[in-house]
Amino acid sequence: MDMYEKGCSKKSHRACAALGRMYEAGQGVDKDMKAALQFYEKSCKLDSEIACNNIGVLYFNEKKYEKAKSWFEKACNLKNGVGCYNTGFLYANGMGVKQDISAMLRLYNRGCELNSIEACAALGELHEKGGNKNEDFRISVFKDTEYAVCCSLYGCISYWP
Repeated sequence: MDMYEKGCSKKSHRACAALGRMYEAGQGVDKDMKAALQFYEKSCKLDSEIACNNIGVLYFNEKKYEKAKSWFEKACNLKNGVGCYNTGFLYANGMGVKQDISAMLRLYNRGCELNSIEACAALGELHEKGGNKNEDFRISVFKDTEYAVCCSLYGCISYWP
């Protein structure tokens, strides 16, 4: 714990994120979501895309979807594929935003390009269920090697983390 605190004080985004996870899960410390959020925010400000996404998940779990969206977007902008998927999920379901299928597709595609299994699987599920009647979309998803690799390795099952 002391080493993580020392690292975080020296602006190590990994140390700050580790402290956030410890407080979130109550590992070696009392569970404290406020402290978890503070450490994740410090890590995110140091450009840890994973910490930014974790903050979004905390807000999502509290049903504060607009706040979740801003953190997921920041994670996506820092090239976190799961952050892109999570933002797309909000658009797909109209959670904190107006439902926007075009935005969802753009974000799922971006997430898949960034190797998010969740985003690739969601695109595959849309393709398999015929959720998008646009032929160009179906062809691009089908030909996407990253999508094919994700599906062959992990199966095309969409889930929320």
